[in-house]
Amino acid sequence: MNGRLMKRIVTAFALGVSLLLTACQPPQQVEEAETGNTVQDSPAVWVAKDNDSKLFLLGSLPMVKSDARWDTPAISLAANQAKTVFIEVDTSDAAAMRSMMLTQELGFYQDGTKLSELLDDNGQKLLNLSLQRSEMAPGALDNFKPWFAAILLGVAAGEGAELVDDPMTAELVKDAELDGAKIEFLISPEQQVRGLADLTDQAQLKYLDRTLSDFSALGDRMVETAEAWQKGDVGKLKTDRVNVRTQMPSSAYQKLVKDRNGIYIGKLVNFMEGTGTGLAIVEMSHLVDQGNLQAMLRDRGYKVERYYGVD
Repeated sequence: MNGRLMKRIVTAFALGVSLLLTACQPPQQVEEAETGNTVQDSPAVWVAKDNDSKLFLLGSLPMVKSDARWDTPAISLAANQAKTVFIEVDTSDAAAMRSMMLTQELGFYQDGTKLSELLDDNGQKLLNLSLQRSEMAPGALDNFKPWFAAILLGVAAGEGAELVDDPMTAELVKDAELDGAKIEFLISPEQQVRGLADLTDQAQLKYLDRTLSDFSALGDRMVETAEAWQKGDVGKLKTDRVNVRTQMPSSAYQKLVKDRNGIYIGKLVNFMEGTGTGLAIVEMSHLVDQGNLQAMLRDRGYKVERYYGVD
């Protein structure tokens, strides 16, 4: 496995959560506090509070514009206060290697099956066109399972639109470690891989089919999402669906957002039941889609509001 492919794999798992089907979800009303004149040139931050604890919630994207600014006052002030930092999965070299080993097992056909043979004539044509646009050789994904091919094509679309891997999470974690903060992980590398690998064959093929059908526009949609994220324009992300989440079947939405939110909220509430200040950095879908983490925290009695760097 070459270095470029390994790099794409790491990005692809993060991107998988962004590639969600939400068209089947009913339109959501946007809170007035999150729209209008509150849009700013900073990725969105929320804060949950009780009498003796505070938890900042920061939305991230796996791929952003190369000139994206994330070292904004709101994020810097939140990060400087946090003594515990939650991120979704361990990003160390050792954890990445575990993910890649599991990907070798679950992401590739071992029995001679070829991806192209699972597609109809139109699907094969779209696959070849997507490979050409991604500067990959014909047949480059032939031993890939559909879920793995879909997320790697998503990364390729982002790269083609001149997006780059988001540096924010890694930099904030690095700074937190230097400051002596505690780093907590919300899911394991195996949970991250299996969230996609355990989809049914039908769901995987549906996911790949939608990715191929929309591949020519996918990069532009990712750029629009990155621009809305950079501005902290939650209203646009939430109501216009200017994102790449139209690619994945609803069963994956359940696995990658709803089920994971159920895991995340337990760990975040456990933190809030103690004392101190923390920061949770999660993919934006966990903060804008139905049943988001802010709503779950409010349901448990915590005050949650947008944070603009003013306590």
